[in-house]
Amino acid sequence: MRPRKYHVELTETERKELNDLTNKGKVSAIKIKHAQILLICFVLFFMGLKIF
Repeated sequence: MRPRKYHVELTETERKELNDLTNKGKVSAIKIKHAQILLICFVLFFMGLKIF
């Protein structure tokens, strides 16, 4: 199996900003999708789950 390229570690304020960004709905769809991907990657890394 290939090792992961990136490890996502977010601070509390970064997570809050990304959550606010995804919940606001006033930004472009691509920014919302990128924020969602970062949040999912952080949760998976934090929980130690391997999806690949």
